[in-house]
Amino acid sequence: MRRVYYSVFLALALLLAGSLSAKHSDDYVIGTYSYIKSSFPFFYQNRELLCQYLNEMGYNSNIIETDIRDNDIAGLLELLDRYKIDAWVSDRGFSKDPENMFRYSISPLTTSSYLRFEAEYADESDVNKGDSKQSRYWYSARSDSYFTRVGKIAKNKDASNGNTWIASRDTDKAGCLFTDLRYRWPNRNGYYVRVGYELHSYQKNPPNYEGDYVWLKYRFKLSNPKPDLKPEDPLLSFQLAGFTLLLGNFDRVATPVDLIAGGKKQEEVFLTYGDLNKLSKKDDYIDYELRVAYKDLIDANLLTADLDDNPATTPSPSVMKISNLNPRVFWHANCDVELDYVEVRDQISYELQYEKDTCEAGVMKRAKMIKDQSPGNLSGFYSFDEPFQGQFDSFNKVQDMLLKENLSMFSATYDYQHTNITIDAQNKQYYSHMEAFQEEAKPKIFAPDIYPITPKMKFNPSKDAQQDERFIQKVIDDKLLKVYQMGKTYTMQDTTRKFYPIVQVFGRWAKGIENEKDYWALWILPPYATQKALLYLPLCYGADGIFHYRFQAFQTKDGYGDYVGLAAAQQGNSYAAPVATQPTMDAIIDTNPKVFTYGKLIKKMRWLGSDTIMSKVSKAIAAPRQSMIKEAYVQEDTGALYDGYIQTGYYLDDSDNPYLMLVNRRGNYFVPGKQLEEVNVHSSQYDTYFPQAASQTIVFELDKQTVDRYGSFPGFYDPADSVLYHSSNGIINLEIEAGEGKLLQMMGTLPETFKGKAMLPGKTVLSGKIELQKGSKLILSENSNLVLLPGTQLIIPDKSSIVLDGKIELMGDAMLIVNGKWKTKSPEITSAENAQFITNTPPHRGFFKRLFGCK
Repeated sequence: MRRVYYSVFLALALLLAGSLSAKHSDDYVIGTYSYIKSSFPFFYQNRELLCQYLNEMGYNSNIIETDIRDNDIAGLLELLDRYKIDAWVSDRGFSKDPENMFRYSISPLTTSSYLRFEAEYADESDVNKGDSKQSRYWYSARSDSYFTRVGKIAKNKDASNGNTWIASRDTDKAGCLFTDLRYRWPNRNGYYVRVGYELHSYQKNPPNYEGDYVWLKYRFKLSNPKPDLKPEDPLLSFQLAGFTLLLGNFDRVATPVDLIAGGKKQEEVFLTYGDLNKLSKKDDYIDYELRVAYKDLIDANLLTADLDDNPATTPSPSVMKISNLNPRVFWHANCDVELDYVEVRDQISYELQYEKDTCEAGVMKRAKMIKDQSPGNLSGFYSFDEPFQGQFDSFNKVQDMLLKENLSMFSATYDYQHTNITIDAQNKQYYSHMEAFQEEAKPKIFAPDIYPITPKMKFNPSKDAQQDERFIQKVIDDKLLKVYQMGKTYTMQDTTRKFYPIVQVFGRWAKGIENEKDYWALWILPPYATQKALLYLPLCYGADGIFHYRFQAFQTKDGYGDYVGLAAAQQGNSYAAPVATQPTMDAIIDTNPKVFTYGKLIKKMRWLGSDTIMSKVSKAIAAPRQSMIKEAYVQEDTGALYDGYIQTGYYLDDSDNPYLMLVNRRGNYFVPGKQLEEVNVHSSQYDTYFPQAASQTIVFELDKQTVDRYGSFPGFYDPADSVLYHSSNGIINLEIEAGEGKLLQMMGTLPETFKGKAMLPGKTVLSGKIELQKGSKLILSENSNLVLLPGTQLIIPDKSSIVLDGKIELMGDAMLIVNGKWKTKSPEITSAENAQFITNTPPHRGFFKRLFGCK
């Protein structure tokens, strides 16, 4: 008896645990950046209204904020939970007190910077095979007009990258062993960009930053000293200098900064022959550490809160960046040298590395405190937004800490330096920030935020649309879909990874200066059909969830600022209640329910790839063989500016049934009027300037294997719209509206009237009124799965017959009416409350059953 009670108790406990751990977004994540935080009066006063909007717009997840002034994150999490919305927390508070939990807030920790510069990278040439094309090795210490670098590359299995940079006193002259840091490849203007901006730091201890340093570590090996050296003779010397930056231009002369060695500040630190024996060694390598004070870097204008290098704009209240930093190493030719690498760390990164246990305990305590205040709807944390190369290491470290508490962490990653740093101009290969992030940060959630609708883009094509770099479809191909392909490929390599693309649902409207027109600055708000297409496109690439940037924004009382689905007018410290803005609100509400329906289905499927279907004249698609599509193309639209651009994602479910996710990317055209450029058209005039394109028709020629799999009448079924698309002679013509998305499952169908004998071997979906003609026979096998949609009538008249087997589902008020012969094998019939299975004749019995009186 005790065993029974224990088993029941255990079952109840497991059920309760499962319900507590379940998230509102478990089926499929539809999230947004709301940035709601209880410490900000506007959000606190309107947070229930905002939660209502989130729910009505179809969101089940959002990114919120908390900081050191927030004393009611529990109330916000509970309110979100009531509206069936999960939360990712951007934990932005910070305390100088190491005993305070805010000392270990997630965002400040992941703002910290660390970079290791392998010494052997001196130009674009391969060091290890193929790495001249790899974005993770994006830097070099190269010869330039300031310094000629002495030495050369040498293989060394004990070095961190299998190579070192060496110089020999017998063959080389004294000089600069490690020169100024630049990008390994030139930018589009042929200039090798200086390194610095990639290093950001949190303002940990302002204003004087006592105890805050940038730490430099040099790993090298010294050997074969000259026989007559004196203790004071130098072997190496170290300098730190940077070029200040203003409005995008570096100064011509570097500013030196004092290094700290042995507690003393020195402009140049010498490592002498006498110092050599005092240094700790590991495998004959020396780890030599120096540091520089934040305050000295700030005074030299090399570390600044002016993130955009524009004194006219407001500096960041929490983050600083380095303009440029060069840890120069000089070799005095008094010995042989092997330089392995140079490391740069800010203060928080130093603590993450060398006070790891303390930091991890603090992170775990902080995360658990927030988790315990949620009713179960905390999905995880949002780290430093759009990390640069310097933040990859801290992202990885904190991510791994949180995983121990079974909490996830992610950040948006954008295409930093997109098409600027040129690896191979001929083949149009550029530095890929996404690739570097994947390789170095190893994110468990890859969330690219690629926003393609910008002032540089054009809605209408030039004469050669497919070669027009500014044409919207070319931009989507090159800027957006390549990253989606990369994201899906990355997550397919490890089943614990997730792909959460972040979709543009905003634009930034700015006031024209002096006599200039008002304009969209940096990003154009997408028109309705274009916006819908962007929202659907991640489904063509097997996204595990989708986030929108962003949910709500503030605008000036005269309408300048970010335009999103929801906006509040701001005047000084006064805010109006948020109101819906168009066309974004309509596009989101019209799209999110279908995205959710489709997303939770494709989440369980195997992704085969994605293609763009064009007209047959320009590009017909040969789909993956498993999709059972022989050919697909778009019917030509001779009266339109262009046709085609139907994005298609290919999938297989667990039973190898093919699915297609279609998105009509041809959304809106631009018609000039009083405004001659897209960039000057306010969203209130979109209906006039951005008409919606006409629907397009896709032609699918089905493979012959579809008949064996689905019977003589294969077709497509849309599970969101419950619409069937029938084939005729193996051809399906499917019309899709501008910006619309459809998920189509291949399956069997039947025409309205049918004569003859038909096998239904796989899944078959029926709609409308379907009646067999006299003498016809319908046969279901054990592998059949027959579904009658609501309102469907399948009529088996007198002198016709049906064999029932497999799975049969009658949905809604569907009716299966049998007036003819019918026979059952082992059917599994399920029917809705209002569905009917009407038989007016007894089931057919075989000859021997009739002979022996068997039922």
